[in-house]
Amino acid sequence: MSEGGKIKLRTAGDCISRLRWSEEEDCGRVLIGYDDRIKGPMEKSVADFKSMDEGGDIPQHRIQYFRRAAEEGARIRPSEMNMMILWEKEGRIDRIFGSGMGRDAPASEKTIQQAFDAIINMQRIAEEQEIRRQEKAKQRARRQRRARIPLQQQPGGVAQSPIHTTETTGDRHVWSNESWFTFSGDESSWTAGGFEKSKVAPNSGPERNLTCVAWNVLFDEFKETRLFDGDNANERWALAIVILGAAKADLIALQEVTPEFVELLCGASWVREEYAVSVAPGATSCVEPFGNLLLWRRDSLKAFSPALGVSVLSDGPRKRAVVSCLQSVQDPTAVFVCACVHLPCDATGADEVRLSRATARRRELNAIAAKLQSVEQQLASSPARAVVPIVLGDFNSDAAVQELEEGGFIWKNQRGFLVDSWPLVSNGRDGFTYDPDENERARHSVRGKRRIDRVLVGCRGNAPMLNPSDGKLLGAESGIEGVPPPSDHYGLSVSFGWQTKALARRDRRCLAGHNGWAGTVLPSTDTLLAVTLSQPDMPLFDTESSLPVPHITLLNGFAELLSMESRELATKAVTDAVERFLEATQQCEIPFDKDSLTVFEHRSSASLVAKAGCKWLESLYQSLRAVFPLCDEQESRFVDGWTPHVTLGKYGTEAEARNQANGWVSEGLWFQGTRSVPAEAVVIYQRDPRDRKFYAVATVPLERKPRNLQACPPREFMNDAGASLSSYYLKSSTPFFSTIERVCRDCIREMSGRQLEASLRKYGSCNFHASLPTISDIDAVVDVAPRAGVASGLPNLSGSAFWQLVAARLQSIHKNAKIRLRIAGANGTAIQFLTVKVCPQAPSVDLVLNLRDANGEPLMGSAASDSIEDSRQILNELRAQERGNAVVVVFEGALRLLKLWAFRRQIYGASVGFIGGGGWALLLARAMCIGLNTGGLVLAVDEGGSIGDACQDVLSYFFAEMLRSWEHAIFNLREEATTASDAAKDTVISRGTIAVLAPCSGENFARNATRSTTATMLKELQRANALIKTGSFEDLFYPLSQTEVLQEQTSVFFLEVSIGRLVAQGACLPEVKAWAACQMLQAMVALERELGDASALRPFSRPVRIKGKLLYIATVASVGVDLEPVLRKRRTCLEPSVAGLCRRQNQTTEGNPFVQMNFLAADAFQNQFGA
Repeated sequence: MSEGGKIKLRTAGDCISRLRWSEEEDCGRVLIGYDDRIKGPMEKSVADFKSMDEGGDIPQHRIQYFRRAAEEGARIRPSEMNMMILWEKEGRIDRIFGSGMGRDAPASEKTIQQAFDAIINMQRIAEEQEIRRQEKAKQRARRQRRARIPLQQQPGGVAQSPIHTTETTGDRHVWSNESWFTFSGDESSWTAGGFEKSKVAPNSGPERNLTCVAWNVLFDEFKETRLFDGDNANERWALAIVILGAAKADLIALQEVTPEFVELLCGASWVREEYAVSVAPGATSCVEPFGNLLLWRRDSLKAFSPALGVSVLSDGPRKRAVVSCLQSVQDPTAVFVCACVHLPCDATGADEVRLSRATARRRELNAIAAKLQSVEQQLASSPARAVVPIVLGDFNSDAAVQELEEGGFIWKNQRGFLVDSWPLVSNGRDGFTYDPDENERARHSVRGKRRIDRVLVGCRGNAPMLNPSDGKLLGAESGIEGVPPPSDHYGLSVSFGWQTKALARRDRRCLAGHNGWAGTVLPSTDTLLAVTLSQPDMPLFDTESSLPVPHITLLNGFAELLSMESRELATKAVTDAVERFLEATQQCEIPFDKDSLTVFEHRSSASLVAKAGCKWLESLYQSLRAVFPLCDEQESRFVDGWTPHVTLGKYGTEAEARNQANGWVSEGLWFQGTRSVPAEAVVIYQRDPRDRKFYAVATVPLERKPRNLQACPPREFMNDAGASLSSYYLKSSTPFFSTIERVCRDCIREMSGRQLEASLRKYGSCNFHASLPTISDIDAVVDVAPRAGVASGLPNLSGSAFWQLVAARLQSIHKNAKIRLRIAGANGTAIQFLTVKVCPQAPSVDLVLNLRDANGEPLMGSAASDSIEDSRQILNELRAQERGNAVVVVFEGALRLLKLWAFRRQIYGASVGFIGGGGWALLLARAMCIGLNTGGLVLAVDEGGSIGDACQDVLSYFFAEMLRSWEHAIFNLREEATTASDAAKDTVISRGTIAVLAPCSGENFARNATRSTTATMLKELQRANALIKTGSFEDLFYPLSQTEVLQEQTSVFFLEVSIGRLVAQGACLPEVKAWAACQMLQAMVALERELGDASALRPFSRPVRIKGKLLYIATVASVGVDLEPVLRKRRTCLEPSVAGLCRRQNQTTEGNPFVQMNFLAADAFQNQFGA
């Protein structure tokens, strides 16, 4: 019985686990009934259910019941539905385990009605989806038939343009890697991939050649493709294939290709013998119902690599473009990134008012530019000396209109990254590829003759990277009397030449050099570029705005971010612009005073703002405007152009806003004199369509980026004791941390009916200003307490339900966020942690819940509250010293140095048996307090010395003090403290390790230490102390060398984890890493027992990533002990443990292909892994 007299009911999660493994129930035939906040009652099979940490979107607290599915089409009566219910929350019925009210109690009427409502709702949704699908198909057919649909016209005869919003454009451009195909004569079939060696040797002459063809071959969907009885597609296509074969092109790009056309094309002998294709018979999903196809001659071009071979752009269900990265066989230093395009067309039917789709064309071509520039970046470290973009196909944009020139794609007025090749080879010819006057198949159009098919090549300046030498139209005549051309388009063939030396001399970064993507991206009000300010220094800001953080908008109506590539390129473009700006700027602070307050009037409201005018801000704005030339919304919005300001609040009238400003000034809430507020970062924000608010996508700190922690020379780090690196990390992480805090706050309000409020409080390294990239994550407590004025009696709050809701919300904002709910123990208490990494740039954040009552006393999560108190007590102990504030500053710097030392010497991290940041912080604080109290430590800062010198003095004393007190084994913050839990004492005695005890929570920071990790830490402390005595302080921080690791007469014990293959099997990467660390720790304990001498074993705290694998290693000195039995025993434990990691059980493999455990001699290990 639980409190309140209710019989405990097993959870929905328990039911899912049982049903998935049940031999009595088919989980595919058991339905989960849940309440969707938008769609209403819904059902999903247990087999299809995913938990929140697996990427699902149904929090368990929304599950109402489980029931068996009826036979398809069967009518269900209420009595039958009662028998189908297996578990329900409302009536507390459990026919799976027998908990709650048991198996025999009848299901509640409410749940039965919910089940029937879900059936009706699901049928309605399915019918609506089918209606929408049919309607879209009809609309697409009408567009393709050039239907006569008159549009409502505005005065002046201009058609009203459609409005593009997040709902219509969305995050919709997705590139997928696809195979290419070559014909195998041995197998008489088309085979995927492969790098067939060309029979042609590289051309040793100075001149190379490339012929490109683009042709829309006209699908056979509508009647206007047939001109007379007996005119059929197969005959047209066969003629087109003959013409293509005669062209002898190196690269062919075809549009409106259908699966039937692919069958004919790939049956041609010249295609089988000489070409590779992006689509082959039996693999035509990319051209269904029609699409694009690339062919390249194998003795001229070859795919650069499997990863960059063929990529296909999807925009919803349609495949819009094909990109292939091809290497020249004649000149292997030249790489061509080729894009076959078919851009959206305008309406062209007879008597039809024209509807321009210029915006759609520019959007799609910008997505292609993003892909080209991303590939160009990936090739930056390759041997390729020239990367040439080639974009060819049906652009559906008349060259005479110069739509692409004005959009920044084709070179004009010092903008553009492509050159139109036809004007350079036309010799005065018009080159109309769509000509109703001459081409009988094009006469259904009323638009007239146009040059809409093109071959564009990358340029440097206004000069093409390849030299066009010849051009002609294909298919203008069929060659058969009385037979019209095979397509309504003419094909376009252009030949190029180049010289290797001349091409290599040019900068290979065509798109990056011409600002290709950023210079053509369309603005969008769903993105925002802003400078964020330090919140403690700017406490007054509009907390109800769509971006509730203190900020100054730089570009409102920033760039459309419709794909992963566009987000990455936007981040890089902003980063590069900020870095260039920082070369001439030292400090980024914004002065405010009482005269900064002003009011912006709107039609029916007013905004109270603080103007922020300063030269460096104007300079930053101009730098970013130069990179994104089309993002001019801010300039067009205000009469005076861009007006930098911080919005402080929204009011009904101007008078109300001014009264508020006067009140702040008179009450001293606003700056009385001049106050300089630090600007922290330039942040890219994107609007979430769910709540219409902005959330951080990427951040660029307004601070020069320090070097990578692992590559940073020790002296550079020591100059400021790592302060700049820690500051950069903090500024990088703050916007993402703010996103998580906002989501937690919104979820608590939703679950509690706005009776509770949540705030995030950091603890650990953040409180010590010692967070470092690569080393540190962010530890935070979600503090939940009643809102002011809420009566006693708090609403029930399920921690699991809260975490599931937070995870779902974060996943909806950041689609690729990595989120993991885990349980860890501290002092016998199980604590739920939510680990969140919203994007690759963001730090990992560990969240724990702490529920407080109205008096601030913890009700749930007291361990979390104790963790905050641990940090506070350490700081209080240091501040209690003479000149306490200076002592804390020195402690923070020394801690950063200590963490760098432990990290580089491979003894940092609690999960693998060493000590993490909290443990090293406590040990350092303990040593400092001992030294300052006994006079053994005198800080140089007291005598006018630098912080850096003082930090070195502290570390010198720390290493000596640790060696002096190592025998104590149990370390407290205060040396005289004798309090230690029995568990900690027993651990130290039984294991022969140490204990590092937190002052408030009593947590043992060395709880995972083993005898070998303890011995290793002691050896490193002794090495450090010896180096300091010789005056080689800088040598402390040099990483372990290979000779130190792989010494002679040693063996290497290692755990080899194929992370890519495990993740492909459904394993969660963070879980894999945590599991591997646990397996290695258990193996270390087993080896210690067998060896007897723990000092013969040297574990390492970080795995090594080699050849797509993680290697967890430990070296073993030669001691003449046979370790094969230990190895065999550990291997037997791996198999079932690995199987538990994989969620996909439908693949069978012999043995264990994912994880291997082995011993190798040092030289053999080095030969196998090259490390």
